[in-house]
Amino acid sequence: MCDDPGTNGDTRQVADSYAIGAVIHYECTRTESGFQISAPQNYTCVYYVMTGMAKWTDNLESNLPKCIGKVS
Repeated sequence: MCDDPGTNGDTRQVADSYAIGAVIHYECTRTESGFQISAPQNYTCVYYVMTGMAKWTDNLESNLPKCIGKVS
């Protein structure tokens, strides 16, 4: 099972489980137009045999998604 990675600022985490194989999703909660998530929206809990640990894909724990304005 992966740990709850938390949220960052004005984002919302959508998750049913933190079990191995589970997918969590992040959404931007800003209501103004032009804002988006700064990183991938979906992450999967994966078990790594070499370390014997479960971790979220894309180094989620060190890089929580943020809500940012779109670059023009």
